[in-house]
Amino acid sequence: MLFQKMRFLLFLSMMGLGLSACSSGSGDQEVNGLPERPEDTVDPRLTSSYPESDQRNVEPDDSVRIEFSETMNLPSLMNGGIQLYSGSDGTILKKQEQSLEFSEAPGTGLDPVTGDVVDIKVTLVTLQPARKRFSLATTYTLIVFDSAKDKSLNPKNDSESEHEEGAIAQKITEFSFTIQDGQWQETNRVAVSIPDLDDASQPGIELTGDVFDPQIASNRDGDIFAVWRQAEVKNSVTRILASRYFADNGSWRPADPQLSMTVSSNFIDAGLETSAFSPEIAVNKPGLAAAVWYQSPVMGGPTSIWINVFENSQDGDDVADENYNRDDTRDIGAWSGATNILSSLSGTADSPKVVIDEGGTITVAWREFDDGYYRIKAASYSIVSGLSTPTTLAPGIEGDATPPQLEISPNGLTMLVWTQEVNGLSQVYTSRRVGDAEWSTAIRLDANDLDPNDQGNASAPSLAIDANNDAFVVWQQYDGKRENIWLNRFAGGGWGKAQLLETDQRGDAVKPSIAFGNDRQAFAIWSQDQDLGSDLMARLFVGAAGSNTGWAPPEKIASNMNVSTSMIKFDREGNAMVIWTQGESTSSRVSASRYSEATGNWVSDSVALEFSNASQGVVLEPLLEDGRMLALWYYFDGASFNLASWLFSD
Repeated sequence: MLFQKMRFLLFLSMMGLGLSACSSGSGDQEVNGLPERPEDTVDPRLTSSYPESDQRNVEPDDSVRIEFSETMNLPSLMNGGIQLYSGSDGTILKKQEQSLEFSEAPGTGLDPVTGDVVDIKVTLVTLQPARKRFSLATTYTLIVFDSAKDKSLNPKNDSESEHEEGAIAQKITEFSFTIQDGQWQETNRVAVSIPDLDDASQPGIELTGDVFDPQIASNRDGDIFAVWRQAEVKNSVTRILASRYFADNGSWRPADPQLSMTVSSNFIDAGLETSAFSPEIAVNKPGLAAAVWYQSPVMGGPTSIWINVFENSQDGDDVADENYNRDDTRDIGAWSGATNILSSLSGTADSPKVVIDEGGTITVAWREFDDGYYRIKAASYSIVSGLSTPTTLAPGIEGDATPPQLEISPNGLTMLVWTQEVNGLSQVYTSRRVGDAEWSTAIRLDANDLDPNDQGNASAPSLAIDANNDAFVVWQQYDGKRENIWLNRFAGGGWGKAQLLETDQRGDAVKPSIAFGNDRQAFAIWSQDQDLGSDLMARLFVGAAGSNTGWAPPEKIASNMNVSTSMIKFDREGNAMVIWTQGESTSSRVSASRYSEATGNWVSDSVALEFSNASQGVVLEPLLEDGRMLALWYYFDGASFNLASWLFSD
């Protein structure tokens, strides 16, 4: 009996050895005697999403939230498996920078072997634009591509999160939604206050002198600067002030955080006993800003060009204040100090303009009385090396120039345009350069094929350049009977021939302005006189390839009014805003109208009802990249001129 038991145990041992060998030698077939789970061939799908497909009036601060049917391979989602676009079917989709967050949650699914419903974990994705807000009045499309992989039970599949080189990703699913449009908020009087330099413990000093000539500039990352001139009552001069607007909380604060946070602004001029005039401001993408103006260094002397540069901090120092709570340290910085850049000036200089390229090159242009005539001059400036040798544009022409317009493209193409008296006739001239290169020879823009006897004085040129280095100049020109609106286009590295932009013969067409959007579209606006007053007109240009390329017919934005100033700006997604002052100078009001890219119509006419009496000098600037816009102007309240602001927002 004992011998038989031993033989039985030996048999079991040999069987075990045989099974072990079989398992190690054919692992693709069995594991511990059980068949391996079959390969997961079911593509993941979306089980829920917010917003719902075709949902409208989504708030710009909302997030997209989607739930997958299973646990996902996260690298496959981060490497293009999920992508947000602006636009929808029938339009050009524009890829958006996005921010993704992932989490897991309990869910249910089918067991791949038994087909039974079982408890599983699923992947949740939260998505926002990288800038944390969607753009107003914009349709977005979210696409899930087939490169989005689940977290397979077969580990070898987890690394297959990207397509083979050259493969085109296919859509698994997509849905679109539309963000609500904004509206004009209440008009606000901007209380201008400065630090009390004699007693820092005090909340500041409110200035009550007249405000004039506000200007505003911003970049896409939220650096928003404003400058203006204001009367200093005790010295009977006007000085230059600056402030920064913080869109997150709607506050005005001085740029330098070392100044009191209870005030709105600070002086940036040199504090001379002479008045300063015509402030201008520019800011580039990294947040470098420059303000210019003209002012006489001494009482009774010729006026010169002055500059003050704001340098943002890059050392990462923290400032414990709610108004400087953004992660970017460039919210912190200081003005370098007012500098006279034409210290050896013999004649008078005025009407400065300034632009800054992405690399930090500051270009200043101005008008200067030189050799018996007012001429246009331009130069580069840096804090370290000062002003480069100025270039005189059109030096051989005997005649006065009018104040210049100066613009720069994102690619660094800088252009000047002005009117120049030639043989008693005012003509439109331009010059350009890229980076620090020399300025091109000035050329005439208003030459056309009409009878020379019908070509009168040209005036009021307006210049715009887009990201493709295309440009338009529009101006008004007298033909012996009336003023007409003309234009010339720069494309392919050269200018074309002047052509009429409007052919309305009822009366004068005056005060033109032009602006470019991001997608090679542009709007030109002007005031058209007619029997009962004047109409504000607009004409759309579409430069992108398609059946509607070129200029659309003129459209009437507003009727029967007296326009004194107007301006048009685009937001990131192709919506446009026109703002203007209308009425007599003693009772003029600020109005606005909005163009919807989605509908192709002008909508939402608005009137600023408060702080709008006797309004002048209105300017408009888009904020960040989400469709918000800010308008500034000055108005008379019966006692003094004050600064007003008007925010278009959700």
